[in-house]
Amino acid sequence: MREGGVVVTGGGGTDLLEPTVLARLASDAGRRAARDVRDLAPIAFVLGDGRICRFIPDGVRIAVDASEEAGIVVELAAHAWEDFVSETATAPGLLYGDRLAFSHGEYRDLERWEPALRCLLSGRPIFDPRTCI
Repeated sequence: MREGGVVVTGGGGTDLLEPTVLARLASDAGRRAARDVRDLAPIAFVLGDGRICRFIPDGVRIAVDASEEAGIVVELAAHAWEDFVSETATAPGLLYGDRLAFSHGEYRDLERWEPALRCLLSGRPIFDPRTCI
């Protein structure tokens, strides 16, 4: 199914994302994020209330669904997800605050995904050292 130009599979997952994030998935920012994580396993965020949001990269786009089948599965409470999305708490802050756990993968996998996630969640550009003079 297509939702606002975003490929959404599995009929869910987007309920955890703001409309601006869904729009970014279909924009140049979404394509840059997809290129950044093209060789990475999908990442799923499983909230304590049962909601799930999985990001699946294919090098061209990132699809979103509600499956927890992923190489990286981050488990956290709904308020921890909200803090992560709003950048009230960073990934290291959630890790050291014992507010997230991994049933698959490990922290370094989330850390590697974080530039693409920040690009999608907040619009922050992904740093490219080739653009520095």
